[in-house]
Amino acid sequence: MTSSGDVEARAQLIDSPAAPTVGQMAVRSIPTVLVAVAGPPLVAVVMPGGAGDGWWFLAVFSLFVLAGLVQYLVQPSQPRLDKGVSQERWKWALSSVTKTRAVPVDPGVRANAAAVACTEIQMFVVLISFILGVVLGLLIRPEAPWSSFLGAPIGMALVSAFRLRRSLTYLKVLHAQARTDGQQSQRQ
Repeated sequence: MTSSGDVEARAQLIDSPAAPTVGQMAVRSIPTVLVAVAGPPLVAVVMPGGAGDGWWFLAVFSLFVLAGLVQYLVQPSQPRLDKGVSQERWKWALSSVTKTRAVPVDPGVRANAAAVACTEIQMFVVLISFILGVVLGLLIRPEAPWSSFLGAPIGMALVSAFRLRRSLTYLKVLHAQARTDGQQSQRQ
């Protein structure tokens, strides 16, 4: 049995920090987009002509990791996953939001769904930016082994694209409900 102080402390931990808006995430992703889009063309320009496929792989993989690291460093504060919350509940919250236009009342489920939504949006931004960068690199240096770098990111981006709509919708509904709740509490 938990005390009411434990429950309140857990609710504050879950609700803080609040989920960023889609606009905040877009602005914070600009450095990632710059690294992921400009990196491969830069590699195409500076890589020596006789470099083997291993060097290309190392350079392009390093850029992908760098783009992910930059995204991690510039991401806005967002909720963290609480392992005590049922995975089925937050998955249901994410999948049903496009139909119901409602977020769960439970702060733990709400926070976990928001954390996953943020991660899915950020992953999509990194993948699409990286794919665009590789395509630009291909235009600059078509003889390089670019096609070997596109398979996995394109597959991951397709999976991410199917989840993107629900994640964007979830964050929009979450913030719309927060504004509505805030206006109602001000009126009382």
